[in-house]
Amino acid sequence: MLVVDTSVAARWVIGSDDSVLPDETAIALTLLPRRLMAPDLLVPEFANVMWKKVRA
Repeated sequence: MLVVDTSVAARWVIGSDDSVLPDETAIALTLLPRRLMAPDLLVPEFANVMWKKVRA
Protein backbone atom coordinates (compact mmCIF):
# COMPACT_ATOMS: atom_id res chain seq x y z
CA MET A 1 0.00 0.00 0.00
CA LEU A 2 1.37 3.42 -1.00
CA VAL A 3 0.24 6.78 0.36
CA VAL A 4 0.05 9.54 -2.24
CA ASP A 5 0.71 13.05 -1.00
CA THR A 6 -0.80 16.13 -2.66
CA SER A 7 2.57 17.25 -3.98
CA VAL A 8 3.02 13.90 -5.72
CA ALA A 9 -0.46 13.98 -7.24
CA ALA A 10 0.11 17.54 -8.45
CA ARG A 11 3.37 16.54 -10.14
CA TRP A 12 1.56 13.70 -11.90
CA VAL A 13 -0.96 16.15 -13.34
CA ILE A 14 1.05 19.36 -13.77
CA GLY A 15 4.51 17.90 -14.32
CA SER A 16 7.70 19.70 -13.44
CA ASP A 17 10.89 21.10 -14.90
CA ASP A 18 12.96 18.62 -12.91
CA SER A 19 15.24 16.64 -15.20
CA VAL A 20 15.52 13.82 -12.64
CA LEU A 21 11.92 12.69 -13.21
CA PRO A 22 11.14 13.61 -16.82
CA ASP A 23 7.96 11.56 -17.17
CA GLU A 24 5.82 11.67 -14.04
CA THR A 25 2.78 10.37 -15.91
CA ALA A 26 4.54 7.15 -16.90
CA ILE A 27 5.64 6.63 -13.31
CA ALA A 28 2.08 7.22 -12.08
CA LEU A 29 0.70 4.67 -14.53
CA THR A 30 3.13 2.03 -13.28
CA LEU A 31 1.79 2.58 -9.73
CA LEU A 32 -1.89 2.13 -10.64
CA PRO A 33 -1.95 -1.67 -10.17
CA ARG A 34 -0.79 -1.15 -6.58
CA ARG A 35 -3.09 -0.18 -3.79
CA LEU A 36 -2.89 3.61 -3.44
CA MET A 37 -4.18 5.63 -0.52
CA ALA A 38 -4.49 9.39 -0.09
CA PRO A 39 -5.13 11.67 2.87
CA ASP A 40 -8.69 12.95 3.31
CA LEU A 41 -7.53 16.48 2.51
CA LEU A 42 -6.01 15.54 -0.86
CA VAL A 43 -8.88 17.04 -2.91
CA PRO A 44 -8.99 20.46 -1.18
CA GLU A 45 -5.18 20.66 -1.11
CA PHE A 46 -4.99 19.73 -4.78
CA ALA A 47 -7.61 22.35 -5.63
CA ASN A 48 -5.49 24.92 -3.80
CA VAL A 49 -2.39 23.91 -5.77
CA MET A 50 -4.30 24.24 -9.04
CA TRP A 51 -5.75 27.62 -7.99
CA LYS A 52 -2.25 28.92 -7.21
CA LYS A 53 -0.97 27.60 -10.53
CA VAL A 54 -3.74 29.41 -12.43
CA ARG A 55 -3.16 32.62 -10.48
CA ALA A 56 0.57 32.52 -11.23
